[in-house]
Amino acid sequence: MEAGTISSFKEDQDIINVHDRLIDGKIARLPRNFWGNNEVAEHRLKLCLRHVVLQKLNMEPEEILSEVTQTFLINYKLFNAVYKCQSKRLQEFLIDTFPEIEYGDKEIINIYDAAIEGKIERFPKSFWGEGKVFQRRLKLCLRYVVLQKLEIAPQEILLKVTTTFLIKYKLFNVIYQRQTKGLTDLLMDMFPEIRYTDEEIINIYDAAIEGKIARLPKGFWGNHEDDIQYRLKLCLRYVVLQKLKMQPQEILIKVQSPFLVKYKLDYVIYQRQSKGLQELLIDIFPEIGYKEKDEEILNVYDATIEGKLAKLPKGFWGSHEEEVQHRLKLCLRYVVLQKLKIAPQEILLEVTSPFLMKYKLFNGVYQHQSKGLRDLLINIFPEIEHGDGHNINNILSEKQSTDEEIINMYDAALAGKLAQMPPGFWGNHEGEVQHRLKLCLRYVVLQKLNMKPHEIHMRVQKKFLIQYKLYYAHQRQPKGIKELLIDVFPEIGYTDKDIINIYDAVIEGNARLPRDFWGDEEVVQHRFKLCFRYLVLQKLKIKPQEILSKVTPSFLMKYKLSYIMYKRQTKGLEELLTDTFPEIDNRKGSLVNDRR
Repeated sequence: MEAGTISSFKEDQDIINVHDRLIDGKIARLPRNFWGNNEVAEHRLKLCLRHVVLQKLNMEPEEILSEVTQTFLINYKLFNAVYKCQSKRLQEFLIDTFPEIEYGDKEIINIYDAAIEGKIERFPKSFWGEGKVFQRRLKLCLRYVVLQKLEIAPQEILLKVTTTFLIKYKLFNVIYQRQTKGLTDLLMDMFPEIRYTDEEIINIYDAAIEGKIARLPKGFWGNHEDDIQYRLKLCLRYVVLQKLKMQPQEILIKVQSPFLVKYKLDYVIYQRQSKGLQELLIDIFPEIGYKEKDEEILNVYDATIEGKLAKLPKGFWGSHEEEVQHRLKLCLRYVVLQKLKIAPQEILLEVTSPFLMKYKLFNGVYQHQSKGLRDLLINIFPEIEHGDGHNINNILSEKQSTDEEIINMYDAALAGKLAQMPPGFWGNHEGEVQHRLKLCLRYVVLQKLNMKPHEIHMRVQKKFLIQYKLYYAHQRQPKGIKELLIDVFPEIGYTDKDIINIYDAVIEGNARLPRDFWGDEEVVQHRFKLCFRYLVLQKLKIKPQEILSKVTPSFLMKYKLSYIMYKRQTKGLEELLTDTFPEIDNRKGSLVNDRR
């Protein structure tokens, strides 16, 4: 028989008989060149393997992937042939050799169970399937491990099925790389048993604040604002009115940030819903009323600026502009004319933003009413215009916070010199918020941290905004992080060098790929080719003739390219490789010429 041709039936049977004699101990070793080369070797290997598995051992198709292991190959004298005469991984080779392998639901669960029990090293290739098949198999395995193997109660699923759980039970990659839903949404879809009654919501919340459970389950507050508001109302009314038995008039004073932290409500109130705390409390507790006489207003205000109260009670300034104007007038006239005895002609010079901050008026002036400071002062102090020939037009206008002052105050907050940003720091309307956010973001990124433009998308994520006290301001304006960064940093633009630097940092484990790193349809192919060629030819220095054998699906997964390969383009792997690496065809051509 000539090399490179498929043998006849008789020759096939002779091959099987010789191998059979070897595993039965009738001969000590196979004849020299028994396996042959290239196509002949793979053909003979498949003949012998199919004979042993299907005829000699009578295995069922569903047993093959779990039973035919490296130990099996050693026992049946096939190990060297499998690993030297062909290039496929074992499971890939088995699927190619045994097209009989099909997965029913029972087989799916059996193979999955064998994987998590350590009986097989990894899942077979194509085990999860595609599209609807993938969704069904994922649901089968997830429900099996959660409900049957571990017998987790429905109300505990969101609490126990975490990232650590997914890694342990070999579901992390398939959930985070093969489908797009967040974990909570996926679990809610796959486990309709997860539903909370009002009583269960209160019981779980009570268990959390009593320390009986370490934390609230993921997804506890719901996914939509209506759900969040409803569950928040249940828990807040429960803890305030039933557990702590607060009087209505105490609520606005006592329910402040430390209270929210202590009773595990700070995250949901500040991150998951849009209302301010006072507005929220008034909505949830219609029992609240805040009505004071002028004398009582001044007594509370004086106690606060004297340090007898830590801060003004919530709702102190009132709920509508007319009420705010009245109380501001009371307090401003009291502190300026009675307590400090400032002369009328000095008021516009003395009453500035630092003055308002010192005397607890900053929030009232800049967040609870609409007049500018100068107009407000002239309205509250008519004495200004009549003071001893003093011409108001010659008085300096009220001091507005300059960009430099904004940055200085922000830097003080970062350095811990301020416990928190002053009330109203980010401004009152969207334009002001965006301007101040841009100032602070450019300051911390370019001046304080000296980031390079190509690093910004990679490093400035949600955690960064939280760490550098910018997340609240980001929530006050409508742009997503990516859009905001592009607006704030026009210097951002990925050059080819930037693309390669970012990709290299990711595969070295020093960073994560920025969101939308691969870009839209117009640029994805270009960026993919850049990274692919950089990795294969420069970083790993793979020779052209080795590319087709070394670049496998597992290679793509290891080097963070499997998503882009299988989700963002339609070519098969070999076609993609020959397109991306024309050196492969050139190499083939040169070999042909050499042979000639």
